[in-house]
Amino acid sequence: MRRRRSIRTWAPFLLLTIPAMAADSGGGNGVATPSVSPSFDRTAIHLAAATLRPLPETSLLFAERTAVAAGEYILQLDGPMTPERRSSLEAAGVIPGDYLPFHTYVIHIDRNFDASRLKLLSFVRWVGAFEPAWKRHPDIGRRARDGGGESNLTVTLFTGADPIAARRAIERVNGAVVHHAADVGGHVTFRITIPNAAIDQLVAIDAVRFI
Repeated sequence: MRRRRSIRTWAPFLLLTIPAMAADSGGGNGVATPSVSPSFDRTAIHLAAATLRPLPETSLLFAERTAVAAGEYILQLDGPMTPERRSSLEAAGVIPGDYLPFHTYVIHIDRNFDASRLKLLSFVRWVGAFEPAWKRHPDIGRRARDGGGESNLTVTLFTGADPIAARRAIERVNGAVVHHAADVGGHVTFRITIPNAAIDQLVAIDAVRFI
């Protein structure tokens, strides 16, 4: 299991307003229903790309199979994190990572993780994969749909992602140029130039968290 740090900075994911959100939220996957809300709903998960109101039946907690694909997931609790809850999650093999409002954390699941461990924790409300459509700001989503021209973007990686492998993956995207890397709040970021038509390829990279 990969050990992960808890990063408290969640401002890049904070939802203030979401114009024309339905087109940018990836719909059709049955995982969550994105919508525009004039104020914060504390039962929802607020990202920069969408407000998610997960349906319980779409959670991994309700999946018949216990083996899941390795990668980044979102885990929502039914209330605030406590030391006891954190200990229970860690005992189940989950290290809570970056915080998302409200009561939600980014987690990494390894290939051999048994999802049935989470079913034993009554305070876990929902668990689902971090969808590619949630990785891009709405303005970037519009550029991707338009397809013309190119953009200068800052690409943020998930905590614990291999920056060398991620850079190679970005450079394999058609027309992408990586200019430099930096550490921002514990996250590796790349400043890149990329054709707008290739943005969907960028968010499909597992290590990419947000653009």
